Amino acid sequence: MRIWLVIALLLAGPAYSQVSPLGGTTGTPMGVQSPEPTVPAVRQPRTPRPRTGPRTLQDRFEAANTTRDGRLTQAQATGGMPAVARNFDAIDTARRGYVTIDEVRAYTRAQRAARKAAR
Repeated sequence: MRIWLVIALLLAGPAYSQVSPLGGTTGTPMGVQSPEPTVPAVRQPRTPRPRTGPRTLQDRFEAANTTRDGRLTQAQATGGMPAVARNFDAIDTARRGYVTIDEVRAYTRAQRAARKAAR
């Protein structure tokens, strides 16, 4: 009879020393909940990511226009606005050798309208 008592105690022992997912032991048998209510975690608002560079067309134009004269040459566009550099001849319809922000805006509007019409 004593042997059965020893076996029962040995088999019941691991239930009281379960390992918690957070480490350590829980001290409670499996399936038994703790008496304190659980409170859901409060989500913290995300902190906005810092802006890494110019975002708007105007900002990019001003950053690429190193001479600050309101005119963007092919060389300046190559360094700061590669899309304008690729389409420079189509944007510079007057063949002056530079483009203004208004010409770039007009070109992007025309391209957007053409893509919309193609759908």
